[in-house]
Amino acid sequence: EHLVLAMAEEAGINATVLRIFGSYGPRQNLSWWGGPQAVFISAILREEVIPIHGDGLQTRSFTFVQDTARGIVAAAESQNANREIVNIGDNTEISILELAHSIHRLSGKEGALRITFVPYNEIAGRKYEDVRRRVPDIRKAERLFGFRAEVPLEIGLMKTIAWQKEQLQASGSLKAALV
Repeated sequence: EHLVLAMAEEAGINATVLRIFGSYGPRQNLSWWGGPQAVFISAILREEVIPIHGDGLQTRSFTFVQDTARGIVAAAESQNANREIVNIGDNTEISILELAHSIHRLSGKEGALRITFVPYNEIAGRKYEDVRRRVPDIRKAERLFGFRAEVPLEIGLMKTIAWQKEQLQASGSLKAALV
């Protein structure tokens, strides 16, 4: 980040560094690279157990891809953000455990949510501990170029669940009873 800003200053050009927080939505990677929501949606749709790292009380914010794109465009079109580092995201905070329950409810699944808590020391055979809280301070984006995420998590998750269900059906990954 600082290298980009230093080079922009030296060259006399405009540059803005954006920090993207928890972007998700249709076309997301369906593995952990896509985020916990991608893994949770697949597990719920396949009627599998959801793996939650740690105790599930760590919190995150999730930004629907449409809002992420709007934030990037707003930054690109703004003259106010030159040589700034700006967070693009939704500052609504939710625990990973609450996220799993929300996805289960929104997917319309019957029965209890099945979860397994995976201790950090069992993840990829290495010592690991998750950040307890990851929520962006979005005040600078609001002040500099009027950006604020608009798509509520529930709406974004419903769109993402529908898309992901289509992907799993097309690949034959859903159990026959669900198709």
